[in-house]
Amino acid sequence: MTVLEPTLERDDFDIDSVNVPECMMGLTFVFTGVMDQLARDDAQDLVKTLGGRVTSAVSGKTNYLVVGPVLEDGRDYTEGSKYKKATAANSKVKLVMGEKQLYGLCHLYHDKAMKEKEISSIATNTEG
Repeated sequence: MTVLEPTLERDDFDIDSVNVPECMMGLTFVFTGVMDQLARDDAQDLVKTLGGRVTSAVSGKTNYLVVGPVLEDGRDYTEGSKYKKATAANSKVKLVMGEKQLYGLCHLYHDKAMKEKEISSIATNTEG
C-alpha cells in the first residue's frame, strides 16, 4: 500500500458515511501526546474502524505517528521517545500533527479507496 502524506486538514470525519471501511488496511499507527479536541481512544477507534492497526511503540512497521501538541506529562511532544524514534535517521514514519491532519488523512485514504473501488467495479463490469 502506498503511504500517503498527511497534508490535508479537516475538521471532522463522518464514520457513518464510510463506504470503504477497510481503506486503511495494512497501515500501522502509533499515538503520542494529547490532542486538542479528540480523545486518544476515539482517535485509535477511528483508525481501527477504517482497517488500520494501532500499536503502542514506534517500530520499523510503523507508518504514522499521530501527535498531540503536548505529552501527558505536559512536555512538548518533541521531547518524547516516540517522536525521537519516529524522526531518527532512516525512519520512514510520517508525522500526523493532531486531529485535523488525522481526519484529513482518513479522507485521503477513503477517497483513494473509493476511486479504486469505482475503477475496479467498472473493469469488472466490462469484462463480461
